[in-house]
Amino acid sequence: MVRHIAILIVGLVPVASLSAGSIQLGQIVSGVNDGLTTTYMTMSASTSGNCSDTGQTSPNCITGSTSGSLTRSFDGQEFANATPAATVFAGQNGNNGASPGTLTDSADGVTFAMISQSSTNSNLWAVNSTSAVITLPVGIFGVQNVWTMLNDYFGKSGVSDTVVKFTFSSVSATDTNASQDTTVTFDLVNGTQIRSAVDCSTTMSGETSTQISNCNSLDFATTLAPSSSLNGSVNVNNTGATNQAYTILTNNLFSSVYTNATLAPYANTEGNVVLDDQGFEFGTQFSNDYLVSITVSDPNYLVCSSAPCLTASRSALTAVSVQTAAQLGSTPEPSTVFLLLGGLGTLGFARFRRNK
Repeated sequence: MVRHIAILIVGLVPVASLSAGSIQLGQIVSGVNDGLTTTYMTMSASTSGNCSDTGQTSPNCITGSTSGSLTRSFDGQEFANATPAATVFAGQNGNNGASPGTLTDSADGVTFAMISQSSTNSNLWAVNSTSAVITLPVGIFGVQNVWTMLNDYFGKSGVSDTVVKFTFSSVSATDTNASQDTTVTFDLVNGTQIRSAVDCSTTMSGETSTQISNCNSLDFATTLAPSSSLNGSVNVNNTGATNQAYTILTNNLFSSVYTNATLAPYANTEGNVVLDDQGFEFGTQFSNDYLVSITVSDPNYLVCSSAPCLTASRSALTAVSVQTAAQLGSTPEPSTVFLLLGGLGTLGFARFRRNK
């Protein structure tokens, strides 16, 4: 009997790794994830389907908010009206964001649902004031990693403009009581965890002296650290914040040459446009909690109307995916464990009957 049990275990264990992947946040329309649409961002717990679209066992979520933020397009806004030479994702056609599509971080096995709103050409949420706070409803249990697609329109190197806050609760998926929640807040550093979506160049073939001069007048972050340690401000039950170091991974998801931009501060420049992601690694710290919400803000927000505008900043959010133990394949889900135990029990009983 022991030999048969061992064979059964060997056959079942690899199944856990097959679930590796990510949960893409977004509105499900006719079975397709349309990403962080206005409907998803402002849905309430009473909305039909709401967070059950994530396929979790606890479908409830808080009401999201886009206060002070606007939907914008990649080409027309974040890429400074510089049409890239290639599509960002399947279904994109220039400024048109109406076709659903995905973008995948193949290095970490994370897929993002891109925004698709039939009534607009929007691809992202852009912070539009110093008081703007984008609140994403999540309501998922046992999150270990969170992946965001964030870039700046512009942000000075080494300065922290984009603030990302995660709210966890051991009570419920909709709990917003600060006295029983834990928040972790990060101030992303331009040039380390986040960078400008436009990287103008002074070395492209055929550039004019004006294009080179315009690019030289800019001082925005255009680099990323593949992996960095960043202190998160952790506040447990609203008792006061303490710093804790977390690892944040970054990857470039899309890059394309542009030959001319028309919007300030990149007007009459050439270079590359990019989209990136950030992976916040929480490990098992909140494995028994719900990730209630994620907020993105830019308290240093300032419009850049003309170069050099070195103090300008403007954060832009495209998509969010999360990974639980099940997605990472690190721990079998309870149902898998019960299935394994049930199979072992059935096999043992059958073997016992044959041996009688």
